[in-house]
Amino acid sequence: MPSTQGVQALQRRFPAVICCRLGVSRTDTGFVAHLDILLPQHQIILNRAAPDCDTALRAALDAAAEHLVAIAKRDPQHVLKAA
Repeated sequence: MPSTQGVQALQRRFPAVICCRLGVSRTDTGFVAHLDILLPQHQIILNRAAPDCDTALRAALDAAAEHLVAIAKRDPQHVLKAA
């Protein structure tokens, strides 16, 4: 399942991640992945919907990586260095 591997990849790439919570909810039309990432001085909360569970998870993890890259450009000490 991409969720465990995806979270581990984010934590390896961005060692300052303190906590990462990932959940999936079923809806009438598919699935919604809920992702909450805690960093020193930052928090990212994302929801991504898709017709299937794996696509929703990948979309949330990909969006999180994009957000983390953007934060790292502005504030690298709070994303790239472990606390």
